[in-house]
Amino acid sequence: MTRAAATDFADRVIVRGSGEPLVLVHGALADGRIWQPVAERLALRFQVHVFTQRYFGPAEELGAPPLTPPFGYETHARDLQAVQRLLAQRHGAPAHVLGWSYGADVALLAATLDGAPSPRSLVLYEPGRHQHLSDPEHLQRYADDAARLFGPLFGAVQRGEPLARCVEMLIDGSGGQPGCFAAQPPWIRQIELDNAATLPHQLQQPASREVTRADLERLACPVVLGRGAHTAELFAVATDGLAQALPKARHDVLDDAGHLLPLEQPQRFAQWVQDALAAVRA
Repeated sequence: MTRAAATDFADRVIVRGSGEPLVLVHGALADGRIWQPVAERLALRFQVHVFTQRYFGPAEELGAPPLTPPFGYETHARDLQAVQRLLAQRHGAPAHVLGWSYGADVALLAATLDGAPSPRSLVLYEPGRHQHLSDPEHLQRYADDAARLFGPLFGAVQRGEPLARCVEMLIDGSGGQPGCFAAQPPWIRQIELDNAATLPHQLQQPASREVTRADLERLACPVVLGRGAHTAELFAVATDGLAQALPKARHDVLDDAGHLLPLEQPQRFAQWVQDALAAVRA
């Protein structure tokens, strides 16, 4: 979404298909275009609403941090709430919300803020926040992998290395091995590079409201959690920790999959979403 007011979402939402409304929330280094193959498949069962979050997208020209309103989870969560309210008014019922990575964290915060509109269901694939973790061993595993993934990246951004190189570092780290960025189709790499200017803001965002265990206990909608069996430790610990805090949630570990599953196997990912939502409806 652009820097315009959150009420301008109608101009930034791409709608496909028909059926129950389903909102797709992208993650870091991305915009709504990243969902194209997944949205095409989900549109066979749902009315899919894909939107580009504030400050993301190829048309944005971002200066140095900070931005107003600030780039961060709470700003993006409030924006997502505005999308949900708009769709609820149009459809007379809440929408399903699907978030991946940073988008999963945004979706979870949007569902737990005071006065939040309750989604019809919440599907979260590999969120990355850790505030809900309490086990010391889990926290240590999370911290160790966060240092591996983000430590060199912070240093590269602070030194002013080319953002294209920083993008490659983050994608390779998220994918779990060198070469993940280079192996992607050109159109995906271009979207990530188009959003390179968001990276300093992503890493330097101000502190915001976090999701607590008390928030999770009040969460009323059905929740689906998913992660790959071969994902990075950070995402595995964050997702599994949420499953422990939400014992009624559906928790799926997908074989032969990692953090980049929605990009690498969009048909499989879309089928997982369809199957999971069918199960929670039943």
